Amino acid sequence: GVSISIFWLTDVLVNFRTGFFSAGKLIMKPSQIAWRYLKGWFAFDVFCILPGWTYLILQAFSVGQDSGQIVILQNIRMVRMVRYLAVLRLVRLTRFSRVFDRLSWKIVGFSTVVMWVTPLMWVLLVAHVLACMWYNIGDDDAGWVQAQGIQTEALTTKYLSSIHWSMSQLQGSSNVFPHTFDEYGFAIFVQVMALIMSCFFVSSVVTRVLTNSRLQQRKADCWALATHLSSTSQELTGSTIPFELIEAAFEGEFFEHREEQVRQADLLPLLPRQLVRNLMTEMRSSTVRCHPLFALASGKFPNCFLDLLSDGFHNQIVAENEVVFRRGDACDEMRFIAKGYFEYKQPEVSGGSQLSLTSVEEEQAEGSRSSGALTEALKSTTSIFSAAKPDIQAKVTAGASLLRKKQWISEAALWTVWENQGKLKAVTPSTLFVINAEAFQKLVFCYRGFQWVSTMYARQFILQVNEPGASDIMMPPASFKWDPDHIPELETVQELPFETQLPAHVAARVCRACVILASDIAANGLDERRPHHGFTIIVGSSEALKGCGRSDFNPFQGNNVSVLGADGGLEDHAVDLLRRNAFHADGAIVVDGISGRVMAAGWFVSDISLGGTQGGARSRSARAVAQQAGGCFVIKASEDSRGTLHLHLHQDSVKFKGQLTMQADDNGA
Repeated sequence: GVSISIFWLTDVLVNFRTGFFSAGKLIMKPSQIAWRYLKGWFAFDVFCILPGWTYLILQAFSVGQDSGQIVILQNIRMVRMVRYLAVLRLVRLTRFSRVFDRLSWKIVGFSTVVMWVTPLMWVLLVAHVLACMWYNIGDDDAGWVQAQGIQTEALTTKYLSSIHWSMSQLQGSSNVFPHTFDEYGFAIFVQVMALIMSCFFVSSVVTRVLTNSRLQQRKADCWALATHLSSTSQELTGSTIPFELIEAAFEGEFFEHREEQVRQADLLPLLPRQLVRNLMTEMRSSTVRCHPLFALASGKFPNCFLDLLSDGFHNQIVAENEVVFRRGDACDEMRFIAKGYFEYKQPEVSGGSQLSLTSVEEEQAEGSRSSGALTEALKSTTSIFSAAKPDIQAKVTAGASLLRKKQWISEAALWTVWENQGKLKAVTPSTLFVINAEAFQKLVFCYRGFQWVSTMYARQFILQVNEPGASDIMMPPASFKWDPDHIPELETVQELPFETQLPAHVAARVCRACVILASDIAANGLDERRPHHGFTIIVGSSEALKGCGRSDFNPFQGNNVSVLGADGGLEDHAVDLLRRNAFHADGAIVVDGISGRVMAAGWFVSDISLGGTQGGARSRSARAVAQQAGGCFVIKASEDSRGTLHLHLHQDSVKFKGQLTMQADDNGA
């Protein structure tokens, strides 16, 4: 009795120090543990252990053995039996049913074993508890232990006699009978419990048989879908989806509530979004990452890359000899070859920017300018030109280009209005990963950083499209032309061009300040690294220029803003104002050649006839105004300059890319 009472008291104390999980987080704070236990099992545990300790205390302090005291102790002994109700706490073991359910997915036949073993284990557990209680009641001078004469027998004999009696109450008979009032009361209680347990056992077995049948059917349906998904990936890309992802898809609790939907609807819409993103990443990423722009996105903008793979791309299955597009078809989709071979034939291609092994090697020769994911993408692009099997080559039409896995086509559709320049036909049963231009733009606009990089890439790509011989197969621009991390630093320090030819109304220090400012904007963009859209700075006589053009809206009129600071260097405040108010607008920025004061922004040249006919309006305006107002120093940067400036003075022009340092200019000329 003492050891049992101490055990249950210790159990109460331990529960005040036993942590628990809440929302997946382990809670070990003593106050929270105590509060949770006080609200839960504490009252029940105290109710179970109190009679036992009361009996032990009264027995220890009893003075005499009169009949009244004996009756009290016997009554307390009967009440003490309620401590066995503590075994009801074993219902906590039901939480292990989730473990059994998860194991049933992984071990063949495990669910069948669990179906039969679990009820049997519960019966044995109840029989063991009843045996212990039966022996504790009968271990008295007039009890059944004395009547059977086993009080001096080994513990094993006592336990077997007790367990035999408890099992016989469920089914069969026993030669052990109750002799005392306590034993009769307990025996009647056990008979009622036996009736209830028999019904429970039968119903439990029937329920588990039906549940197991449903489980097996659900497993068969789910794994059939999983096998289909994996085989589809194998057919589409030549690679399988890792087992861990498939297992994660079909262990989720959502299947328990959507069995009919799983059978009747498509699989992917029912899966969690993050799981779909992971599946699409495994299926499509290795193919899509071969393109340098998408390779950069996977490294620097992973969320954008995942959205593109899961929401932007879709699969297109192509039969052998099926024509995907013909020359002149309107095109708004870029296609990646995920599996199979295609032939592309263009009626007439005259050099230029077609994707070729030579151009790829030239790009890789820029080794110092490309690194990381971009270099790997270019290496992967080179590998696709390895020779195809002879039977594949025999199917290719003479004069056609053979395309294979991890190559792309019709990229121009993402960046401009495009018509296919040739015919694409499948040589073998194949699969394409297709992204629509509208879907691409919608997703990219959600990620400002990648939008900026894409804008720089698009400008360089359009330059290649505008070259002679444009094709559906085009080499991506060199990374150092569009990737911000690979734009070369301006390290060359040069003298100011035309410094000795400047007219008297144009000071070298003002020209030098404007060139330094223009070089920074051309190379690094505007605030928050946004790209500029091309600009022109005119340094000349403010009075003479009044008759050469106009400004519809001049934010600098009436303000004294100078590009020169007190020390002769760039004025930071003026630079900030120009970035926010001048370089965003169309038209030129006019700076006085002597004082460095900003006279106007959004200024347009009235007569550009002196600028000739070459180039666009901005280029012709820059050349024209350089010859007007007694001669002006004109700085012009195109939107794709990447640090290169065009400088004009009178009829002379020169390209400039380098650094200038501010120098003392004592004579002001």
